[in-house]
Amino acid sequence: MDKANQQVVLDWKENQKCNATIQLQVREAGEYTFKAYTIRNDQTASSKPLLLHLLNAQNKSSDTNHSNAQLEPRNLTPDADDLATETGSNGSNPEEVNRIKESLASSGTQFLFKVARDPSNEQVFKISNVSLSQSYKGYKSINITLPPGLDLIKSSLHLPAGAELTQGGQSISIINRDSMSTDTVSSMIAALQFQYKQGALTGGTLKIAVEEQAISNWVDEKGIHHYYVFVPNALPWENAYNEAKSFHYRGLTGYLATISSLDEHDFIFNSIAKEPGFLGGTRLVHMNGQKISDDSSIPNTHYSQDGDRGFLKKNPNQQDWKEGKQWYWADGPESGTIFYNTVTYDPKNGPVKGVYSNFTVGEPNYSYGTETVLQFAQSETKFWNDLPDSIGYWFSNHGYYVEFSQYGNQKEINNSTSEHAESLPGNVNVRYIDTHGNLLQFTDGTANPKSIGGDLNAPYTIPDDKYKRMTINAKTGPYYLDETKLPQNTKGNFTNKEQNVDYVYQADLSTIEAKNSTLYVGESWQPKDNFVSAKDRTGKVIPFKSDMTSDKVNMNKAGTYKVIYQNGPASKSITVTVLTGTLKFVNVPEIMEFANQKISNKMTESNRTEVGWKMQVEDTRPNKTKWRVTAQLVSPFTNTSGDKLPNSLVFRKPGQADQLIGATKQVDVYDGTSSQNQRNYEVGWGKQSGPLLQISPGAAKTDSYTGKIQWVLVNAPV
Repeated sequence: MDKANQQVVLDWKENQKCNATIQLQVREAGEYTFKAYTIRNDQTASSKPLLLHLLNAQNKSSDTNHSNAQLEPRNLTPDADDLATETGSNGSNPEEVNRIKESLASSGTQFLFKVARDPSNEQVFKISNVSLSQSYKGYKSINITLPPGLDLIKSSLHLPAGAELTQGGQSISIINRDSMSTDTVSSMIAALQFQYKQGALTGGTLKIAVEEQAISNWVDEKGIHHYYVFVPNALPWENAYNEAKSFHYRGLTGYLATISSLDEHDFIFNSIAKEPGFLGGTRLVHMNGQKISDDSSIPNTHYSQDGDRGFLKKNPNQQDWKEGKQWYWADGPESGTIFYNTVTYDPKNGPVKGVYSNFTVGEPNYSYGTETVLQFAQSETKFWNDLPDSIGYWFSNHGYYVEFSQYGNQKEINNSTSEHAESLPGNVNVRYIDTHGNLLQFTDGTANPKSIGGDLNAPYTIPDDKYKRMTINAKTGPYYLDETKLPQNTKGNFTNKEQNVDYVYQADLSTIEAKNSTLYVGESWQPKDNFVSAKDRTGKVIPFKSDMTSDKVNMNKAGTYKVIYQNGPASKSITVTVLTGTLKFVNVPEIMEFANQKISNKMTESNRTEVGWKMQVEDTRPNKTKWRVTAQLVSPFTNTSGDKLPNSLVFRKPGQADQLIGATKQVDVYDGTSSQNQRNYEVGWGKQSGPLLQISPGAAKTDSYTGKIQWVLVNAPV
């Protein structure tokens, strides 16, 4: 037995015959429809329906006495047009309708309360000073509208017996079909506590309404309130449509309820839908094909009274209605909206893309060829069903649902003394933002914004020494306070809306560049020597300043020194390496070439062809002393045949006799003197001085001669 879908499911093996006998016990008078169906190739195949009309043997107009029931089976084809529905004392209920209208139109009670912070926990708000008059004999609903972000602390709620709570977003409805006393309601409300969600927007208005009737209140995503009430008056759909339009609540005209989202559907069903009833959906259209467009009233000529049998049936002579192929909402803000494309159940082609619908599986099924209107909460299930519009009271339809909401030219008027609203204090948020209004994320994890709470209308002050920051290190870089945009609301009062005190920060464009270097003991160093470039926080190039570093380098001691250059938030770390000083060659040309000479019977001289020939010496000694360079011919000049030029290389210095550079000793060729502030020196001679080649008569042959000179740098004077 599948109770949710009101069906008995039979399973058997494929290609095997199944014989089954089903016995059902009927416990209530009414009409019962039985039909078998299966799925073949994704299509529903159905049998003809069997309608059982159950009357009570003692009183045919009542379904309360179940003894001696009589069954009157009738076989109906799907296109039958004479479906009859029981009416009478169990259907029309004008007294209850008038009572509901009167209680909706005017409030007979006076309701007040206050909201205060819990002294032991300032994050919690408590209800106090509840005042509820004794005007009503009892209350059936309490509706709470929360400002965004506020939560009811469920542990503070103590529901009386029979009461049920439904919450959907900002809406909480507490419904009790058994009336609750004034003391019960007052005590329950006085115990309520609320708290804002972490990071939620604070402030806003808390509303609580108490009602004599069972009314639920849902707030949609646009902040519009929707109120729902079930009217236990079993009328045909057209009459229910007209009667719904005669209801008024908070300045709004009622209409048969429409459902446009799963959230709304769940809220209505869970809060108020305890009885099966009509909604504002239909396939009926006017004879000219036009849809019902939230008309103030519609004709009820689709059915006629059969005086002989006491049932309503379709009127073959009516000229007002015909059946359309699409389901649509006939009233309310969704009036004219098509939500299902097919007359009967079609999961592929029926639903309209982007429009909410939620039929029971297998519905709509167009039973008896008469079902043209929408109903839900049948057998305590929320999914929709199609019914004939001529149905009054039936076992699966006991009335209709009326909805009130602000749309079109209608404006909600809070004219009810049964509702009271209290403002809640919004926090003051001290925000640190960039020039685009984005919150800066502190690198140290400091909260942004910093929220300050207080009582409504109480003063607040944002002291500079606690909240004003000149600079901020954010994850996106350093920032500095824009003092041309300082907040003007650092003093004020708490209101029911959040307030922002904004400090605006500019991105700091400061930069600094410096370079590494290597020096020697005894040399001089200044911080400016390693500085490369810098920009201020606005991006403007600036020169070196003495306060960009305070680090020192000990030039009297070898080592590696770390120097940090700082320009605002920008920094650069470099190293200065100090080495022990040395005296060394840093460059010695590999070749010294002499000019070609003709063979002669006299002594000839050959000068160097490169007049600017020079060696380079580096002196990084901390204590400068004189030094010298010596030369020695370690390989005599020799031609390709092995012939040598003996005693041919001499050193000439003006004012001194020539010295032979030979293989036996080193000859001083340069006397150097270093200064304290100079590192590099050049060793060279003029054109007529320095190493020269002297060729004795008959010593040379026509050929090229090559020798090898060894230069020695001596850390000592001559």
